[in-house]
Amino acid sequence: MIRFRTGALLVALAAITVGTHWPSLSGGFIWDDDDHLTANPYVASPTGLRNIWSSLAVSRYYPLTLTSFWVLRQVFGLHPLPYHALNLAFHTANAVLLYLLLRRLAVRGAWVAAALWAVHPVMVESVAWITELKNTQSTFFFLLAWWCYLNFEAMGRRRHYVWALVAFAAALTSKPATVMLPVLLLLGAWWERNRVSRSDWLRAAPFFLLSAGMSLLTIVEQQRHVHGAATTEWQLTLVERCRVAGKAVWFYAGKLLAPVDLAFVYPRWELRDASLWPFVALIALAITLGWLHRQPWARAGLFGGTCFVAALAPVLGFFDVYYFRFSFVSDHFNYLPSGAFLALLTAAVATVVQEARGRVLVTAAALVVLAGLSWHRATVFRSDERLWHDTLAQNPASALAHNNLGAIYQRRGQRAAAIAHYEQAQRLGPTMWEPRINLGKLFLDEGASDRAMACFQSALATHPNLVEARYGLGVVHLRAGRLAEARQAFAAGLQLRPDNAQLHFWLGRVAEQDGQMDEAIAHYVEAVRLEPRLVDAYLHLGELRLQRGERDRAIRCFEAVLRWKPDDAQARAGRQRALELLP
Repeated sequence: MIRFRTGALLVALAAITVGTHWPSLSGGFIWDDDDHLTANPYVASPTGLRNIWSSLAVSRYYPLTLTSFWVLRQVFGLHPLPYHALNLAFHTANAVLLYLLLRRLAVRGAWVAAALWAVHPVMVESVAWITELKNTQSTFFFLLAWWCYLNFEAMGRRRHYVWALVAFAAALTSKPATVMLPVLLLLGAWWERNRVSRSDWLRAAPFFLLSAGMSLLTIVEQQRHVHGAATTEWQLTLVERCRVAGKAVWFYAGKLLAPVDLAFVYPRWELRDASLWPFVALIALAITLGWLHRQPWARAGLFGGTCFVAALAPVLGFFDVYYFRFSFVSDHFNYLPSGAFLALLTAAVATVVQEARGRVLVTAAALVVLAGLSWHRATVFRSDERLWHDTLAQNPASALAHNNLGAIYQRRGQRAAAIAHYEQAQRLGPTMWEPRINLGKLFLDEGASDRAMACFQSALATHPNLVEARYGLGVVHLRAGRLAEARQAFAAGLQLRPDNAQLHFWLGRVAEQDGQMDEAIAHYVEAVRLEPRLVDAYLHLGELRLQRGERDRAIRCFEAVLRWKPDDAQARAGRQRALELLP
């Protein structure tokens, strides 16, 4: 009977999770899905797994998540449905695991907490945004690791401990923000036994070692992206970081209590005049709960609240995160931590509302309201354009939204709309270089070289290490026939980013026009090594091989193009000319 009841609860939990997030399955690709998936050459390449696991230049270092993308890409191509389905499957499994874990920890109202978490609108961003597979997948392995660890403590079977370590490694390589698991393991020990013994520390030690290793790697990786962005948004003092942390914790708790005015990009807080009181209040609350921890309610509050804050710790501003360029908070940062907060909230309501019928009514009402809000929220993620317009409705000062809408309209050929959004983005985000670069590319495509150069020079004036600006200037100079200036611009960019395939390609173009064929070939070869699907580099390399009478090498170049673009006329013609050469 107990197993049947548990099975029924699990089925019901899975059903309401899938039903609530069903609209997410009809969504497309948005924002940085290109960086992680659609335009990522290593995810597209059949041999890309080696780079995914060994290089920090692939996208971000989420090798297990990128491996999932790689597998789906090889099987399904770029149809978005399988990617959305996997996200929803992981989210459903996470809801089930959360219920089982909370029940194991004897948290009151475990099923209700898991159900509220499953249908909460704050979760929609992680479920409906394909890139956030790193969230749903890492949370699955995080919860699984904790579950296996508790099984080991209960039964003493070593294999459960080993599986906990393996699952934790999988969580870290899905998303490094899961590094706080060993802290939560110790908190769980305190919750269950009212103390943390020496044996608890020894059991958690290997988990701390894994966390330390991934933390160091992530700091290096984030610094690489921070430096590569050539901006100064992360140069915060310790006091400013405390202001961010204090305000962020209360912000995330507030959105879980009242999920209204949700935005894909929230306004970035101005820190110069921000108060430290939210941070002080947080510390005071922790001290008060610690002082009163012998009271059951204070002990529960201390456990749930500390788990919530600990899980948020990697994104509270004490470490540089690339996304902080645009906002210090985001719904997807709240995905894993929110389980602890909602469990605490559910337990508190269950304590206050003693009557069973009253608890059922409150639960049902909350689930219906939250599920309805989530259903509506999921429809916002159906297209890039709809998402950015919704962002502007909630955050009219979002320079990022204007810039990305400009890119959408530029791709459609709606020049006036694109320029208007780029110019608005420049006004709202004077430290953002992307609108100026995008506007420069638009003018470059139109042949307005002077206006393009002005945009690139403007970006370079405020961001001297910006590779994109040097790249743009190089193309302008090359099209004007100024080979020396083009070479200088591309070479300067290559010094900043030696692994950039496009810069090697354009240096090859410069050398080719300058009659330096050996140099051109060397750059083209390096370009296709770094980016195996760089079709233009293969085409130029094939033509140079053909000029030299290197028949077989030329054929291989043109056939490489035809593998990616079977109907490419230039590659077909080049291959035919190569075949006609005497071997």
